[in-house]
Amino acid sequence: MATQFDDPAARPSSAGSDRVSGAEQSRPTVLHVTTCFAGGVSRAVCATASATPDHTHRLLAAGADLDRAVAADVFVSISELPGGFVRQLRRVRAELLRVQPTIVHAHSSWAGVLVRLAAPRGASIVYQPHGYVCERRASLVGLVGFAVEAALAQRRQCVAVLSAREDRLARLMNPRAATVLVPNVPSVGSAGIRTDLAVARPPRIAMIGRACHQKDPRLFLRVVRRVRQQVPDLEAVWIGEGEARHERALERGGIQVTGWLSDPELVSEIADVDAIVHTARYEGFPISVLDAAARGVPVVARRIPAFEGTTLRQAHGARGLAEQVVRCLDDKAVAWDTAIGASLLLRLMNHEVQSTSFRHLYRDAAVLGRRALGR
Repeated sequence: MATQFDDPAARPSSAGSDRVSGAEQSRPTVLHVTTCFAGGVSRAVCATASATPDHTHRLLAAGADLDRAVAADVFVSISELPGGFVRQLRRVRAELLRVQPTIVHAHSSWAGVLVRLAAPRGASIVYQPHGYVCERRASLVGLVGFAVEAALAQRRQCVAVLSAREDRLARLMNPRAATVLVPNVPSVGSAGIRTDLAVARPPRIAMIGRACHQKDPRLFLRVVRRVRQQVPDLEAVWIGEGEARHERALERGGIQVTGWLSDPELVSEIADVDAIVHTARYEGFPISVLDAAARGVPVVARRIPAFEGTTLRQAHGARGLAEQVVRCLDDKAVAWDTAIGASLLLRLMNHEVQSTSFRHLYRDAAVLGRRALGR
């Protein structure tokens, strides 16, 4: 599939015309829109396109990871969103008129606002929050986020949810919401449970994600400090990048920050750790946890609603998480049990299930669009 950037000035090395083959023209078209094409969201968007090869996929996005979209080779065109809300809204509206997609798929909260404001009546909309921003409880951002989401939820659309928690939130905002559970999947290949779970020296733990408020790097810092009280030679790494103030705080705490890694680099980094510690305040469902599960690494996760009912080893707060990490580092049997608990997620969070779910999602969204036009 020939991928082209629609803005040649932005990507001179990838410049070219926006042309698709006859076969691609005959397929339903999906326009993916996101303002945060980086990290887990970029992996999820590429996975969506890969899972539905019977559709033609276009991308309209802003973010640090657009080269990943080129490498994925699943989009017939890639357009870059400008900065600023008004300019973004105009660009989304113009792209919808130009492309006239069968489906417009908005990824994450801000893109959800843009698409649901810009799309004309009768558009077949899929909204995938990738973690509702209103999960920022007891904060102005969370309260405003809930009010905006609740208002936009009244629009005819299909909501792609990643967990039972997201499904409940979607129905809280609109009891008549059309939801489809679409699992995230690992972005790396599966390797089975590691046979070398005996801890090497020095032991090493990691968190994977963007260093930002949602992922709570301060909690990871506190966990590392507590574990080091019992395991003084502990090495700790934050796999990813993020806001400069959080990166500086992590590095001052003796935690390595890797920056964003390619998939092979991510696999290599995961292979070098004895446990993944997931500290996010809220999630849709994190691909990073599934990546660790796919590589057979023990995962200790903060107890949040997204993980309700799963087989992950979970705990509250820095003390609880640190205690579980130390158990994994000290006892091979505990590490093995923890790795198995993570790997069981992949029974339902795999490519076959995801592909089937997306086909149902896009079919339902198309039906809703036709109903909006009275067809």
